[in-house]
Amino acid sequence: LVKGLRQSQVNPKFGVDFAELLTACLRQSPDVIMIGEIRDSATAQTAVRAAASGHLVLATLHAPLAVKAVGAMVHLGVSAQSFGETLLGVISQRLVRKLCPECRRPIDRSPVPRFLADVRDSLPENWMPAIYEPGACGECDGTGFRSPLCIPEILAGDSEVRNRSSERRSPEEIAEVAYRNRSSIPFRRSAMTRVALGATTIEEIMRVIPYESLLDEASAPADLDSPRTPLLHRGDLRLRRARRGEEEGDPQGPEGDVPRDPD
Repeated sequence: LVKGLRQSQVNPKFGVDFAELLTACLRQSPDVIMIGEIRDSATAQTAVRAAASGHLVLATLHAPLAVKAVGAMVHLGVSAQSFGETLLGVISQRLVRKLCPECRRPIDRSPVPRFLADVRDSLPENWMPAIYEPGACGECDGTGFRSPLCIPEILAGDSEVRNRSSERRSPEEIAEVAYRNRSSIPFRRSAMTRVALGATTIEEIMRVIPYESLLDEASAPADLDSPRTPLLHRGDLRLRRARRGEEEGDPQGPEGDVPRDPD
């Protein structure tokens, strides 16, 4: 037991749901309220009212991306203005497989791919980014991977984010101001940092993280047909070529290996 912590269990059979418990909890004037999951309109609206009255409310919510949490709450009947005024931040996460440190194999990266250049300031001093692939050993039962690794996306509720959330702007417009500075961290930056640290692989990142979160229009090569090209284009292409053992002198590689936007 944790001193000062009080937990209550929902019991729908007796009419005790999230909203009912949360209302009863507010009568006790707690400092912090933790809600297992916001799943209905009554719980969502009560949680926002609690936050507006000065309580720190921590809760989970189903949303594909952190910037889409605003839309999810509005869909549950919460006023966009009320939610925007009380928003402190949103953390979204994905779990990928962590490379086994005993048998992971480095892949030659000279020079360092462009998609890792923007995460250098997130790496330890004098750290040389390297891309790894899984090996096989007894420590990982021949899988090349060990325990799960968290890849977080952090949306900080600063004034610009709160204003655009209150105005019920689109997720793209919220993301535009959120990721302009380093107070918020997109999936792409978080994922590339862990790839550069040798903690996981590019394939794991592309398997788990939403495709649109890995796009960066500013860095897309102009000679490709698609107007938006995955940020992982060049590094992923070299990775596939190295694994196949094909000739590495061709800077473009086979055209069929270039990932494209889905139709």
